[in-house]
Amino acid sequence: MDARRALIRARRVVVKVGSGLVTTPGEGPSSETIGRLAGDLAALVQDKREVALVSSGPSPPGGASRPQGAAQSIPEKQAAAAVDSPR
Repeated sequence: MDARRALIRARRVVVKVGSGLVTTPGEGPSSETIGRLAGDLAALVQDKREVALVSSGPSPPGGASRPQGAAQSIPEKQAAAAVDSPR
């Protein structure tokens, strides 16, 4: 079964959202993007699906840029995000 067909038939959907998706660099949270995401999730719920929204971890307030010397590679970024994530 291809991915599109599996998604159409899925009764449970997990959506992982990173801060890069819902923020605009230098501007902070994007109300437009967050609103669209909320609408998409609401449509799934109205379609009688179980929906879980998962955050990739903490992000700087207002989508501030990383300090100089901060993690650059993906493994470094994942490790840095895991430090502040609740267990």
